[in-house]
Amino acid sequence: MAPPHYTTPGVYVAENLSNFSISAVPTSLPAFVGYTEKAWSTDNKSLELQPTPVASLLEFEVLFGKAPKYTFPIYERSDKDGTAPAYTPTFSLNNKTYGIDAAKSGYFLLYNSIRLYFQNGGGPAYIVSVGTYESAGQARKDELLAGLQSLEKLTNPPTLLIIPDALALEQAAHDVDRCVMAVEETGGGDESDRVRGNVESHDSQIS
Repeated sequence: MAPPHYTTPGVYVAENLSNFSISAVPTSLPAFVGYTEKAWSTDNKSLELQPTPVASLLEFEVLFGKAPKYTFPIYERSDKDGTAPAYTPTFSLNNKTYGIDAAKSGYFLLYNSIRLYFQNGGGPAYIVSVGTYESAGQARKDELLAGLQSLEKLTNPPTLLIIPDALALEQAAHDVDRCVMAVEETGGGDESDRVRGNVESHDSQIS
């Protein structure tokens, strides 16, 4: 073979011919587990607790819907109103002051996690819906565990598990501890045990 003839200055790379080829192999296959707006296939079959592969955000939205709708309760406040935290946003209208409470949305994070995943170049992934926003109300530990167990039947199991809604379990448990601490600091005594007992009686969701 004749030597190459370079006519301009620069960097040149010569590759050796080889009979060997390197095939592309997926390095990871994530599975997202959590709550969705809906869970129905295009032929009207339930996808709840059914690991379902999706390759794009559009495909996810067709099968599982979009993000929960956030609502922010607005209530009238007076200057003497000490029930709301000092940092609660307020605004005035017709000589009255109103407060804006925290969003009432159930704290569901799966949709936005999926959205960011695909926007940052994510590839195919499994989705496991453990229930809808409306039916769940809030994240429950037993339902998320059921979603995890549903992945055991896959012949090609995921290599990465993402459960964004599990953050709600930690937040709820943290809020309970804060309530108990507040009661104890005010000299509540046995009252703190009653507070924790009342919460834990309903609390397969956060314990």
